[in-house]
Amino acid sequence: MKRSSKELKALARDTLVNRYGSFIGVMIIYFLIILGANALLNFAFPFGVSIVSSIISWIASFIVNLITSVLLVGLIRFTLNMCRGEQYRLSDLFFGFRTHPDKIIIAQFLLSLISEICAIPLTVISVMQNQHTLSISDLTVRALVGLACTFLAFVLTLGLQLTMYLLCDYDNLSATQALRESWHLMRGNKARLFYLSISFFGVLLLGVLSCGIGLLWALPYYHVTFGYFYLDIIGEL
Repeated sequence: MKRSSKELKALARDTLVNRYGSFIGVMIIYFLIILGANALLNFAFPFGVSIVSSIISWIASFIVNLITSVLLVGLIRFTLNMCRGEQYRLSDLFFGFRTHPDKIIIAQFLLSLISEICAIPLTVISVMQNQHTLSISDLTVRALVGLACTFLAFVLTLGLQLTMYLLCDYDNLSATQALRESWHLMRGNKARLFYLSISFFGVLLLGVLSCGIGLLWALPYYHVTFGYFYLDIIGEL
């Protein structure tokens, strides 16, 4: 049975009753680690000082993003344990580092690569058009190609959204198997995920407008709801 967005959100709210504090604490530590890693990166490899330093900074940033994806799997582990009514703890945040972090990093690399490949047509046409003064038709073509690339990347992102959840749950899956399984599971469910995502726009916007303080409550609500979406997809609800 496919549960509606309203039902998934209701489950998330019920789950988070008296548990918000635990989730907020984990979220704060999660963001502090990411912010600390990026601050250290910017200090060690300042961007824009020279072409070489900019390239090194970009490479280092990419590597940090791959590593922090392992931390994301830990957050997913914490979320799923809470959704399943199992014991959840701060150490869940580092779950990905204990169980095949190489698979997670490879999966994140492939996801990033897919996004970059989707942007290639727009990059190529932009470089070609920048060789001369742009006409209205040039701008129109660029806009259409940009929309097509964005749409393709969006569809692929929806289809591969469960990759990290699967790597969190199944040790026997390789990175490519998790990508394929996510695509398989999301057949007929992409529209559901899209609707569920945009239904959080107002909540997340209010969180941002409150100088980010509201996000401490909005993000746990968001993550637990998506945890239930995953459990619904794999038939655990």
